[in-house]
Amino acid sequence: MEARVTKAFPGVPEGEIYGRQFEVGEVISGRMAEVALAEGWAVKEGEKSKDAAPKRG
Repeated sequence: MEARVTKAFPGVPEGEIYGRQFEVGEVISGRMAEVALAEGWAVKEGEKSKDAAPKRG
């Protein structure tokens, strides 16, 4: 499962020791994606965020 971050949050990537900040627009996967989706910090990859601005042009 992949997700795109819609709200920055701190976390520890799988297999790593040190935490870091996951930034808006970043694509995440695995357990981190599951948690971010459950907390409302991300949307499934390919879906639009309800906060996303409409494209112009």
